Amino acid sequence: MLLAGQIGLIRVGNLSLALAKRARSCPLQLVLHVVGRPISGRVLHEKRNHALIMNQAVPPIGHATVPALGPPMGGLSPWGVGRRLLHISPREVTTERRRFCVDDPQKKHRIELIGSSFLQGYHFALESATLVSLTQQLAGTPLEYQGFAYEGAAMAIALLDRLLPWRSAQLPPFLATDDNVYPYLTHVGVGWAMARIPGAMARLANTLASENQCVHDPQAPMSVLACLALDGYGFHQAYFAWERFVKAMVEPSFLTADALPVFRQGVGRSLVFVLGMSAVRIPACIARFPSSCQGDLWSGVGLAAAYAGGWTSQELQALLESAGAHRPDLAQGVAFAVKARQRAHVVPAHTHLACERVWQQPVGQVAQLCDTTLAELPSMPLLTAYALWRQRIQDAYAASHP
Repeated sequence: MLLAGQIGLIRVGNLSLALAKRARSCPLQLVLHVVGRPISGRVLHEKRNHALIMNQAVPPIGHATVPALGPPMGGLSPWGVGRRLLHISPREVTTERRRFCVDDPQKKHRIELIGSSFLQGYHFALESATLVSLTQQLAGTPLEYQGFAYEGAAMAIALLDRLLPWRSAQLPPFLATDDNVYPYLTHVGVGWAMARIPGAMARLANTLASENQCVHDPQAPMSVLACLALDGYGFHQAYFAWERFVKAMVEPSFLTADALPVFRQGVGRSLVFVLGMSAVRIPACIARFPSSCQGDLWSGVGLAAAYAGGWTSQELQALLESAGAHRPDLAQGVAFAVKARQRAHVVPAHTHLACERVWQQPVGQVAQLCDTTLAELPSMPLLTAYALWRQRIQDAYAASHP
């Protein structure tokens, strides 16, 4: 036991901990040194969490003085933590850096513009002081690409919640704010963050498989749309490591049978980007996968093609014909994209085109189908409800397109 004024030194690996108790009324102080340069306890915690989040080695720690942690701080990223530790270079979303198969300059430009919009929202969230200032910045992004910015912001906020555990969590209020008219994409963005936090996706997948209350409110943190985090996780893995998750067709061993279809939907979405929005390369790639996976992949392709755009009417028709028996899956993905766009009150021409080409129905009617089938879901585990939702939309397409 330490007496007043004494210091006890504990060493764990390369971590030196000195505990000082100056008086009975004084709290214990943690004393650390890093190469003789003092750092705060929060920065130390941030650096170690950052190493885990960005999948890097935990930085070595030597000696420095660290005051006891104070009360939770306000702001999304106090002290510029996010900007310092979580910055992502714009080069990371270029087709050259990712080695995507893109041969059309216009498609290349669109793919990179979408990636840049995502990063813009991501960095807005890292640098904003409050959710109010963040949503104001996001509101200034071009409407067609604003959803991608919200998706990036959700990723950053989820990472900051993990990196700064002493402050109040910001992700739930961000998802629930009235300004978030992109609940589909913000839940997907959470999946991007889960991909950077060791063990996070496994824990979330278990929660989604066991949560029995089917919440229909799309902005609720644990609504049915929370399952889209698995989609975002699949997209992230295939986008950044397509040779492993697309070419080698690797799937995470920790995901259960009811979680894998949503993961595959995300991989399918990534194919639109990885394979350069090609109506030739995408079907050929999907044909290499086991037949049990192909429907989910086509669902992701339909979602990305209708939401992101970049397709001509002829290319969409070719894609529809190539889907063959998986047309209902492709159509279900298109329906999700239509609903996501309609929810934001901005439906661009390319989404109208995809809806008309695949469904032969107006956007409003297809969006209503998504709402109706969602509202009819009974109380059951969220992943089960999500699968049933998809199936009902697919059945509706099959019935109207025999």
